[in-house]
Amino acid sequence: MSRKATLPTLIAALLLAAPPTLFAQEPAAGPAAGGPEEAPDRWGAEVGFSLNGSGGNESLMVLVGEIGLTRLETDALELSLDGRFRYGRSEGEEVANSLRGGITADIWPSAGWSPFVFATAERDPFRKLELRLSGGTGLKRTFYQRDWDEVSLSGAVLYAYENTDVDPVLGDGVTETARWSWRGRARHQVREGTRLEQVVFYQPAWNEFDDYLVQVASSARVALTRTLAFTASALYERDSTPAPEVGPDDWSVAVGLSLATTW
Repeated sequence: MSRKATLPTLIAALLLAAPPTLFAQEPAAGPAAGGPEEAPDRWGAEVGFSLNGSGGNESLMVLVGEIGLTRLETDALELSLDGRFRYGRSEGEEVANSLRGGITADIWPSAGWSPFVFATAERDPFRKLELRLSGGTGLKRTFYQRDWDEVSLSGAVLYAYENTDVDPVLGDGVTETARWSWRGRARHQVREGTRLEQVVFYQPAWNEFDDYLVQVASSARVALTRTLAFTASALYERDSTPAPEVGPDDWSVAVGLSLATTW
């Protein structure tokens, strides 16, 4: 079996093999006669880790961690925070070290048109990216939405600050750019706790479309219990104008487990 076929085959097998009864929701117990009703959960959090390693003629170990926090009451506001880090070593040397975090607030997320604001921060020394900060506002058009399922397209304007590690003769490495931001998102819940998601970002400079950022993220989550899930994700990124001696393309694949809770 080729490497390209391994990940999709594994995901498909888990989706088909997971028994439907595993994800069935137990009926909520009604309040006792005369007793107060329980307040609904307002927040949900999920933490996931994956560890990929090899040994023998070549030693390689890569750890990927992801964390997410979401406001569950989304009638008027959908608020989400997320973070991701990646760290790897090969033959005793560091080969990966990146950190990213973001926050997004959608106003009236169930409406056909929804305004939003967002901010992100990123650091990756291996791409000579000491710091990238970006934030902006825009409008989301939702074409289909039912429970967690969604198909939408978002457009925004953002301001980006970048500090790259470059030779002093090339300047201080600081750039400030106004960009457009276009995002397409498709989400589908196969059954309770089992979800697929595809997100594509395209962010060109407002006046120079040859200067752009692209991000394509695919993810799958298969519930094993009410709190434990198998996760798989693939991430592709392209920076058309990277720092000197840095390639424009980066990609990573991660398979692991996650724990989720609500309160």
